[in-house]
Amino acid sequence: MRAVTTFLRHNSAYSVIGCTSATAGVLGVSYKRAFSTVVAEKAREALRFEHGKASLPHPDKKNGGEDAVLVDPQIELVGVADGVGGWSSRGIDAGRYARHLMVNICKAARSIFLGEQKEAAQKESQAKGFSLLMKILVSAHRETKDLGSTTVCLVRFQEETLTAVNIGDSGFVIVRDGKIAFKSPSQQHAFNFPYQIGWSGENDAPSLADTYEVPVKAGDTVIVATDGLFDNIFDFELCNVVEKGKKDDLTPDQLARSLGIFAQNRGKSTVASSPFASAAIRAGYFYSGGKLDDTTLTVTFVSERDPERVIPLGKSAHPDVSSTVLKRRSRL
Repeated sequence: MRAVTTFLRHNSAYSVIGCTSATAGVLGVSYKRAFSTVVAEKAREALRFEHGKASLPHPDKKNGGEDAVLVDPQIELVGVADGVGGWSSRGIDAGRYARHLMVNICKAARSIFLGEQKEAAQKESQAKGFSLLMKILVSAHRETKDLGSTTVCLVRFQEETLTAVNIGDSGFVIVRDGKIAFKSPSQQHAFNFPYQIGWSGENDAPSLADTYEVPVKAGDTVIVATDGLFDNIFDFELCNVVEKGKKDDLTPDQLARSLGIFAQNRGKSTVASSPFASAAIRAGYFYSGGKLDDTTLTVTFVSERDPERVIPLGKSAHPDVSSTVLKRRSRL
């Protein structure tokens, strides 16, 4: 059974994010989490969303990595996928499934939000926007026939609500006033063994993904990332990098790259503390240092919309799909 999580706060506003397609395989997990639901009052002011992305492959990967990212500002959907590299031991391109899955996610999303289903989708979004993302994920999974598997995190902002679907150990985080306002929990079968979806009976069902409905407001920074980021940066460090980047007037693209570089530098260390090392020790392993990996993420700045400012569609209105490769996650 998939978990449906709703977070609402009084007088909160919601942000809208672009769409991203990623590499091989999708993780599927059902976590039965209980979260309280509070009725929120809609914000009166519209929000503006600026999206950026970065995709840094593992330095030793010659094929560009196994991650994939898609940003589609026209339908306000973003996402990342982290292909499972273990398929390469069977002579299979570990990133192929993830890339094709994310392309199919983008196609399905555009069909729903811009095509013939647009009117019905608008009505459904008002009632339960997360169900549309689940429908998109299930449809894309059905259409993707390549061998492989992956984790996936999709986030969309509509009106005043962020909706998300996450399966595996990718995820999203909201930074507000220098602190973590919300962070999606990782879905794991066991330590370093995330749930994943793919085209084989060995994988998890996409319907097991956790779904979320979370408010955002002006000043928030929303980050969607693969585990290459979260394994190598503590929450307080992530908040510090975000706050410094905003103080230095970095663009979302520049901030995304700064976070990716921070994570990869930590991943190269064999002695530094890291979230991955802490998790390994809790699981009974002796481990120190970071976990060098492909690192892929999107960054969205949420701000109040200037009614007099006209934002041309141009290139930014079209989906940007790119990929890089990630190591397989398996037990130590």
